[in-house]
Amino acid sequence: MTIMIPYVSDICQSRYLSFHNKLLNHPNSLLSNIASSSIPDNPPRRLKRRRRSLETDSEEEERPARNAANARERARMRVLSRAFSRLKTTLPWVPPDTKLSKLDTLRLATSYIAHLRRVLGAGQPQPSLPHPQMFSNGVDLKRFGRGLLRIPPPPGFP
Repeated sequence: MTIMIPYVSDICQSRYLSFHNKLLNHPNSLLSNIASSSIPDNPPRRLKRRRRSLETDSEEEERPARNAANARERARMRVLSRAFSRLKTTLPWVPPDTKLSKLDTLRLATSYIAHLRRVLGAGQPQPSLPHPQMFSNGVDLKRFGRGLLRIPPPPGFP
């Protein structure tokens, strides 16, 4: 006996049928007598989905708009990547060949700005304060060398 379940994937349907057949064939099952008399033994019908044609008018109209939107998004991402690259080059503790994520770049930049505020707020230049920021992946900047951890003195200070 086979039961057809509409709108269910083949995997789910086969699992259901396997369970259902075990239940019907179990010797203590109350359903075995009821099910055998009330459910017709028809082969399962496969539901076929209609495939949409790729050549429809609406898709032909959407394609140029989608291509234009994709081009705008690629251009936006290029501008954003260049801005992050420029920001990374302004951070004094990061060697030029270091790969930083955008999140790490933002964290280091905000930490550097906070440090500069503390230096300006103190009223005295403190060119050798170490930068406390760590990368988000746990790599400490100290591994790049002691000289890179020092803030260079601002122009005009000895």
